[in-house]
Amino acid sequence: MFGDMAQEGEAIGSIKTVEKSRGRLEERDGRFFPLEDVEFDARWGKSDFKTLISVDRTIKKIKKEEISIERSYYVSNMELECHQSKTLTDMEEELFTAIREHWHVESNNYIRDMTFKEDCVKTKNKNQGQILSLLRTVAINTIRKTNPKNFKEVIDSFCDSQDVLASVLLKFNFLRSWI
Repeated sequence: MFGDMAQEGEAIGSIKTVEKSRGRLEERDGRFFPLEDVEFDARWGKSDFKTLISVDRTIKKIKKEEISIERSYYVSNMELECHQSKTLTDMEEELFTAIREHWHVESNNYIRDMTFKEDCVKTKNKNQGQILSLLRTVAINTIRKTNPKNFKEVIDSFCDSQDVLASVLLKFNFLRSWI
């Protein structure tokens, strides 16, 4: 259904971003389509979908000269029309950023599950679980600032050498007030 709309329908807006990091070039093309005339299954009746977002990603791995292309579809109940101080472009950018942030959250969940094995950790009370979760969040955000290629390797280097960990924490002014 969405594929046909994205192929044949006329977009009411579009946005394009290009990002180069970690040895790859990623181009994202977003196109926005109104969903006002689309009939959804009864179970979606109260969802109030207004906009379809089609995102094409072209990822080029620079050294290996590999290219991958994928298309994803998203629906939103935000209607793309000019509201007060927001222009159409601002609203498109807001939706596009929300999609990108969603993948950031998924990436963090993957790290929590696969690297920190969060689901295997049992605590005796709720506060312990919350504190451990906050510590994992601090660790993930700190490690992200180092632009790691492999989270597990960075964690291992922190465990192997307190000096490495301290230098990273000092670099981001995390320890400045304690030293």
